[in-house]
Amino acid sequence: MEAKVIKIIDDYRIVLNVGSNDRVTEGMLFQIIEKQGEEILDPDTGESYGTLDIVKATLRVIAVYPKMCICTNSKSTKALGDPLAFSITARLNVNLNQVSGGYNQNIISPIQLGDLAYKK
Repeated sequence: MEAKVIKIIDDYRIVLNVGSNDRVTEGMLFQIIEKQGEEILDPDTGESYGTLDIVKATLRVIAVYPKMCICTNSKSTKALGDPLAFSITARLNVNLNQVSGGYNQNIISPIQLGDLAYKK
């Protein structure tokens, strides 16, 4: 299932253009992909095996509407050194100017309006 980022609420929540009409449910995972990865070709046959796309983020659906859903980062963080600390959702690397309400993390562009997400 393909979805698109249609709203960036803040650096914790993103809205995708799929919802219950598309059988999306709470807890479902989507990955936001940077589709500029290197194409991998078989050295003998020249057959393409696809591209090494970079995962910008893995999102978890937290609220579902008929045509859209709200997602948050599936990753969380804990306070250092405190085994009893509760987990908090990690921030998403979003384009803050669009906030409206290799595998090197340093070269991955921020999540932007129009980015595609795929059901994991």
